[in-house]
Amino acid sequence: MNNSYDSFEKSGRSFWARLFYDLTHTSALSRFLFFILADVFIIILSLYLSFLVHFDFNFQVPYAELLREVLLFFIVLKIGCFTVFRIYRITWRYVGVADLLNIVLAVVIAEMALLILSLPNSFFHLPITGLAKRIFLMDGFFTLAFISGLRVSKKLYMEVIREKTVTHKGKRTLIIGAGNTGEMLIRDMARNGFADYYPIGFLDDDRMKVGTYVHGVKVLGKVARLEDVISQNQVVAVIIAIPSLNHQPLRELYESARKSKVGTIKVVPRIYDFDKPDISLKGLEDISIEDLVGRQVISVDYRGIRDFLEGKSVLVTGAGGSIGMEIVTQVCAFGPRRLVLFEIDETELHNLGLRLGRLFPHLSGIIEYVTGDVRDEGRVREIFGKYRPEIVFHAAAYKHVPMMEYNPREAAKVNIFGTFNIARTAVECGAETFVMISTDKAVRPTSVMGATKRMAEFICRAFGEGRATSNEQRERKSNEQRATSDEKGKETSNEQREGKSDEQRDSTPSVIPANAGIQENEKKLDSGFRRNDAINAIPAAVATTPTLVIPAQAGIQENAEIRDNAPLRQAQCDKTTKFMSVRFGNVLGSRGSVLPLFLDQLKHGGPLTVTDPEMKRYFMTIPEAVSLVLQASTLGQGGEVFVLDMGEPVMIVNIAEELIRLHGMEPYRDIDIQFTGLRPGEKLFEEILTSEEGTDASCHEKIFVARNSGKYTLDELSGILAEFSTAVRDASADSDEKMKQLLRKYVKYYEK
Repeated sequence: MNNSYDSFEKSGRSFWARLFYDLTHTSALSRFLFFILADVFIIILSLYLSFLVHFDFNFQVPYAELLREVLLFFIVLKIGCFTVFRIYRITWRYVGVADLLNIVLAVVIAEMALLILSLPNSFFHLPITGLAKRIFLMDGFFTLAFISGLRVSKKLYMEVIREKTVTHKGKRTLIIGAGNTGEMLIRDMARNGFADYYPIGFLDDDRMKVGTYVHGVKVLGKVARLEDVISQNQVVAVIIAIPSLNHQPLRELYESARKSKVGTIKVVPRIYDFDKPDISLKGLEDISIEDLVGRQVISVDYRGIRDFLEGKSVLVTGAGGSIGMEIVTQVCAFGPRRLVLFEIDETELHNLGLRLGRLFPHLSGIIEYVTGDVRDEGRVREIFGKYRPEIVFHAAAYKHVPMMEYNPREAAKVNIFGTFNIARTAVECGAETFVMISTDKAVRPTSVMGATKRMAEFICRAFGEGRATSNEQRERKSNEQRATSDEKGKETSNEQREGKSDEQRDSTPSVIPANAGIQENEKKLDSGFRRNDAINAIPAAVATTPTLVIPAQAGIQENAEIRDNAPLRQAQCDKTTKFMSVRFGNVLGSRGSVLPLFLDQLKHGGPLTVTDPEMKRYFMTIPEAVSLVLQASTLGQGGEVFVLDMGEPVMIVNIAEELIRLHGMEPYRDIDIQFTGLRPGEKLFEEILTSEEGTDASCHEKIFVARNSGKYTLDELSGILAEFSTAVRDASADSDEKMKQLLRKYVKYYEK
C-alpha cells in the first residue's frame, strides 16, 4: 500500500471512507472487484453466445428467459473454480504459461461440474437438467478464450503493441546468442519499454535459427557478420548473451566490437541458481579482464554435485576470502541443510552476508556466520561439535608468496598447524568429506608458501590413509580375538600358576594408536588460548580411556590431552572421513593476485609493474576454478590430490597491456609498464601441474589425479609436527632460517 493510503488510513476515517478510497484508487480490492465484475460479464456473454450458436443464430428464441433460468449455476460454479485455482491472484502485468494453465483447468472443471449437474436423475430436477451437451462445449470454449484474453491483454499491450508505437527508444542493441538467455533479455527489455536498450537483431551460429524471430526480433545471421551488422544498423551497444563462452572467442567478439567503435559492450553474468536462472538487464556486466584472459568453458555434473551437497551440513573455512566466498556462493545453489562460514576477518564475513542475502534471500535461516582462527584448537572443536559438518571445504591459508618469505613461522602456523587442527577435528566429528584447497606452488616449491601447502597436502593424505589403516587394524584385531577366544581358559590357568591374577592382567596397559595414529607426547606447553570448558568436559564413562597428547599447536593452543566426549568418540568409531586436496594455479581477481595490483596502479595513473617480460602464469577465473573443485569433491574416494587443467599459460605483460586497453588507453603511450625483477620466492614460470610426478586421468576432462609418491604416515607426522612446533616457538634471530631448513628437510624439491 502506498504512503498516501497509509496516511489516509491513519487519519481515522470511517470504514466506508476507506472503502471508497480503495475503489477509486489502484489497490488489491479495486483490482479484485474489477476482475470479478469482468468475469461475470464474460460468463454471461459466453453463455449467450453458446445458446446463439446452438440455435443456429435464430433470434426468435427467447434467450433472456433461457439465461435467467440457468445463469446463476454458471456464475457460482465458475467464480468458485476461479477462486480455488487462484485466478484472482494472478499479476496482470506478468501473467505466464503456468497462470494460463490454471485458467484452463478451472474452466474445464467448472464445465464438467455443470455437465454432471445437467444429467437426468431420479433424486432432483434442476433448471439446467437436460441442457444440450453442445452448449457446455461452446460455453467452455468462449469462456476460456475471453478469460485468457483479458488476463494477457496488458502483457500483450506492454510488450508488443506499445513497442510499435514507442517514441523514445534506448540504445540500438545487437544481441549475440539467440538462446534462452537472449530470449530472457528481450522480455526484460520489453517490460522496461525499451527505455535503455532497443534490440535491432540477434546473431547466432545455429543456422537453424538464422532468419527466425524471437519475440519479434530477427536473427540476422551468424556471429562472423558482427562488424557488417554493426555498420549497417548503426549499433551502439552489444550484449553477449552466451554464459558458457570461452575467453578466446569472447576476446575476438570484444575486439571486433571495439574496432567497430561500439561504445557499450556487456556480457551476462554467471548463473548461480540453476533451478531459477535470473537474467535481467540490471545484472548485465561490463567485460572484465578476467573474461578476456581466464574465462573457460567448464562442463560439470550439476546433478552429481547436487546429490553430494543437497541436505548436508557444510563448513567452509576462510569463507571471507575470494576462493572461499565463491565456494560458499556456489554451494548455496545446491540446497545444503546448513552452511557454516568460518572466517577470522569479521568485516569480510559481514560483506559476504550482504552478498548472500541479495543472491539467496530464502537461505537466510540456514547460514551460520562464525568468527574464529583455524589455529585455535578450542574454537575449532567447539564449532565442529556444535554444527557437526558432514562436508568440510578448507580454504583458510596464507597465500601471499613474498609475505610468507618474510614470515615463514606464521606460514607454518596457519598452513600446517591450522590444516592439522581442522583435519583432526573433522575426523573426530565424523565428517564424511574433507576437501583442502591447494596450489600449483606446492609443485617443486621455491617458496615458503608452496612448501607449507605441500606439508598441508601430506597431512590430509596421512589422515585419509591413516583412518583406512586404523579401520583395517581394528577389523583384523577383532578377527584375531575371535580366533583365539577358545584358548582363553588355558591361558588363564597358566597365568594363575605363574601368580598373575585377573586384576593384574586387566591393569596392564594396551598399546592403542592414539587418535588414529598420532603418538602421545607427555610434555605440556603453555599457550595464548584457553580451552573451552564445555568441549573439555570428560564424561565419567570415558575418564579412564587412553588419551592423546599432540605437538603444540604452533604456540596458539595449549598442548593438553585430547579428551573426547562420548558423541565425538562414537562418531569417530562409526565413520571414516574421505580426505582430498585440489591443486590449481592462479585465479584471476583473487585477493593478492596480479589484477588488484594492476587496477590500483591504473587508478593512480600508472605505471603498471611486471616482474619480468617473460613471466608466465596459468590462469582461471574464480567461478570456473571453484566449479571444478566441487566436481572433484564428488569424484574423490579418499587420499587423492586432484590437479585442475588450467589451460595455456598467459604472459603477465599481455594482461597488463590488455587491461590498459580495456580502460580506453594505449600501453606505453598513455600508461607505461615497468619491469621490476623477480620477488623473493617467485618463479619465472610456474611448473606444469603434472610435471613433478605425472598424473592419471579422471572421468572429467579437466580434472586429473596426481601420482604423488611423497607421503608420511600419521606416526611419522607426529614427530615431524613436533619439530615444526619447536621451530615455530623459536624466537632466536635465525628462527626464520631454521624454519626454512626444516621445510627443506621434509618437502622434496624445496631447495630455496
